[in-house]
Amino acid sequence: MSDEELFSKIKNPVGLRRNILESSKSIIGSLKLYYNQDILRARKLQLLNNLKSQMTEINDLMERLQSLFPEKVKIPEGAIPEMPFPKKPKDTVAAEKLEEALDDIEKKLEDLG
Repeated sequence: MSDEELFSKIKNPVGLRRNILESSKSIIGSLKLYYNQDILRARKLQLLNNLKSQMTEINDLMERLQSLFPEKVKIPEGAIPEMPFPKKPKDTVAAEKLEEALDDIEKKLEDLG
């Protein structure tokens, strides 16, 4: 029986081939997405490592900068008089005119619609 070859009839071979090709296409698409995701993960790790080294460098520079500042001196409480901030006058007339113009536009829109 090993010398004998057995054949079986395949019904709708074109449909079967189409299904196999569609499955292959789907698998290749999934592999492509996985590959792209793997590339993105590697890029993310690279960027995180770069960020970590930059943050370390920034912290070192901040420590050096703070060491160059003079020591803090406490100022007694009444040494600096408090000055009130000047209040800006409100232009109520302009605001009222804008409100009236807005009301007119809304009325015109209601009349149109």
